[in-house]
Amino acid sequence: MQSEKPKEALSPGDRRARSLANLEKIGRALTAFVEKHGRLPPQALRDPSGKQSLSWRVAILPELGYPELYDQFDSGEPWTGSRNKELMLQIPPEFQSPERFDTATNYLAVAAPGMAMEPTEGLAMEAVKDGLDNTVAILEVDDGRAVPWTMPKDWIPDLEYPSDRIGGLRADGALAVMASGRLVSVPNNIWGAHWSELCAPADGRAFNASAMLKTPAVVPPQAAATASATKASVDTDAKPGMPATDGSPDPSQVNSATPTSTAFSLPPLPDLKHLHGEPQLGKRPIPDDAALAKSRELLKELYIQPRAARATPDRAAFVKRLLADAVRVDSQSPDRYEMLRVARDEAARLGDVRSAIAACAVLEREYRVESMPMRLKVLEELKKAAKTLQPVDGAFQEASRLTRQAFDADRYDIALAAHEIRIEFGRIIGAKLQPKHGPVNYRKAAPFSGTKDSPQEKLLKAELARLQQESELLTDAQTMQEAEQKALAVLATKPSDPDACETVGRYLCFVKDEWDLGLPFLGRAADIKLRFLASIDLTKNRTPTETLSLGDEYFDLASELKQPQKRGLHLRAARCYTAALRDSKATLETLKTKRRLEQVAMLYGPLEFSRVFPKEANETTQRAFSLTE
Repeated sequence: MQSEKPKEALSPGDRRARSLANLEKIGRALTAFVEKHGRLPPQALRDPSGKQSLSWRVAILPELGYPELYDQFDSGEPWTGSRNKELMLQIPPEFQSPERFDTATNYLAVAAPGMAMEPTEGLAMEAVKDGLDNTVAILEVDDGRAVPWTMPKDWIPDLEYPSDRIGGLRADGALAVMASGRLVSVPNNIWGAHWSELCAPADGRAFNASAMLKTPAVVPPQAAATASATKASVDTDAKPGMPATDGSPDPSQVNSATPTSTAFSLPPLPDLKHLHGEPQLGKRPIPDDAALAKSRELLKELYIQPRAARATPDRAAFVKRLLADAVRVDSQSPDRYEMLRVARDEAARLGDVRSAIAACAVLEREYRVESMPMRLKVLEELKKAAKTLQPVDGAFQEASRLTRQAFDADRYDIALAAHEIRIEFGRIIGAKLQPKHGPVNYRKAAPFSGTKDSPQEKLLKAELARLQQESELLTDAQTMQEAEQKALAVLATKPSDPDACETVGRYLCFVKDEWDLGLPFLGRAADIKLRFLASIDLTKNRTPTETLSLGDEYFDLASELKQPQKRGLHLRAARCYTAALRDSKATLETLKTKRRLEQVAMLYGPLEFSRVFPKEANETTQRAFSLTE
């Protein structure tokens, strides 16, 4: 049953065509399952004790055309049980990834409580209130997230970093199957707000997915662009940053030093116009001033108490009541917006972190507000209320989140301001570590003992030192981003300019951790070593030894550069190390690699390390920070 791996590597177009055919059949099987059972399949089959045993992929085998294979599985034993383990080799071609042709699959369900393929039991049709065609059920993930096809493990979306490890296999984003069985392509520029709407089937915030998620073309977008360039001898409307070629490799863009048996051709440069931005599709405009003024008068009449009674506890109760009432008001009414705005501002002045953030979240989810400037203003008000700030660690986390969000969106004016407030909140937490204040819980760590030498206190001091260093990192990153913008202007007229390509590639890869976007630029860099490393990194199906060697090259290169580029290289090296260690036997070399992973974790902190790093590396983080105790 399992398809043999082709003797010659498939072209990107062939791999795409196979994956489209696979997902189309899986979509039809999903639809047949729903028609037969009246519900979506659960994320996993379960044994009599309730433990997960086999994947949903096994559950839909009869609808996929393999009822005999389905009957051979035993849901009473785990997927690694003796009987089920043998059957793993009989992977249906529809689940087989065209990147590898082994028993692992890149087709994972969107699986988390409240999502289409939830872990407990399949969702009934009436529970999918947002509509089957507005809910993503299955995604094609990058190779780093592929799992054995019978294993009950799937993709749990990180709504803060939604595109982590997806969208890297195809030129136009991640291929996906909606709960209706429709095959779509999910663009890489859909951010957290839309991901939550697409993944949650009953959040009541559905938007018309068909307006954004198109049926994927059989011809890859890059191949179509090349065919178009071949047809026209001169393309005066070429997009900035896109090479005008006739489809054949440019000799200057082929790295002759690449250790491969076939010629290596760099992918086209991506269009970066869509990289960042706050999605506004499906949101309501802010009501006009006249309507808001009327709402304010009603608020004063209904809520504002006599001045003598407006003590702080009453103001706090007023905020909570206003928030509770706002969610019951008609979503189309201007009253709802004004109630949320007043609750947000009043909560910030009181130092009520949770209420202020909750109001912000609803406002940015429902209205066309500029969320980052709004949240920065709230943080500035919370900073003024330092004496009554509760909870302080919540304010610190919000400042950290905004710093990261603004950094990701190239809004360095906001990132730097939020980071300075973040440092102030960190100092407040540090002040509360004094023994007289008793135990304090910092970032969900174990309670502080209050002793001077507690490991948690050491960790906080190290974190504050890192925060001070990050101020310089953000400033330098801003300088590099300004240089990147100038380089993109150069590429608009000189698409293969080596210096401009290197500037853009360094910024995207080393600073922004956007390696999928930045590697094609580094492959055209003026620096020969960067071109060589990019060509290796772009090569598919590397052996663990090659991946380990690539990680060492990045780690050694980091020692030659200063921040923020050093950080990006260290984290890329860490990713290479993790991928290599998954398939490597224990040796002195792997021991050295694990020590380097721990070193990277110590350099950049557990939160940053786990944000960028695959979840399999959690044990590395734990080991690294146990060394401080």
